[in-house]
Amino acid sequence: MHATIQPRLNMVLDLTAKPDAKETFDLYPSKTKSKLKRPLRDGVEVDWAADQEAIAVFFKTYADMADRHGISYRPMTYFERMLDAFGTDGDILRVFIAKKDQQVLSTGIGFKYGDKIWYMYAGSEDGNIFYAPYAVQTAMIQWALDAGVARYDMGGIDTPDETDGLYVFKHTFIKEAPVEYIGEIDVVLDEAVYNELVQV
Repeated sequence: MHATIQPRLNMVLDLTAKPDAKETFDLYPSKTKSKLKRPLRDGVEVDWAADQEAIAVFFKTYADMADRHGISYRPMTYFERMLDAFGTDGDILRVFIAKKDQQVLSTGIGFKYGDKIWYMYAGSEDGNIFYAPYAVQTAMIQWALDAGVARYDMGGIDTPDETDGLYVFKHTFIKEAPVEYIGEIDVVLDEAVYNELVQV
């Protein structure tokens, strides 16, 4: 998954399969629905915004989570440029923020493009976060339903089995097999430079 800019396997929810669904919970059987309602029962609330303050709140959870897992992450300026590029009206970009008792637990950034909403970036704090990431996803899927798009793309996974934690989380929402994209294609203009690049 990490050999290319984007993973080839994405978990994609086909919203056209249930055209009468008005709420996220309408998409799921009772057992899954109960799991998704758990953070709400625990007092987790999700709002969204598309402004500098929301980006700052997101970035803290995003950086904290990356540090905990020992992975690299994009700088704050990247997300500031993203906000400048896609606007603050919430039509294309939204930052979802889950809180309990005014404490931020989890965040996520989504984009609406064409017939799809993409879940692109996320962050969460450490400790007991009351299943807040599930509440963020529930709110994002609700945005997709309200917007009338055909698909909700939860992004990439490494492998579709229980060894991949991302798959386990995303499989709660999407039971269909992952969508396999063609992947990255390189046009090599200088073989020596290219060979050095791919060894990094």
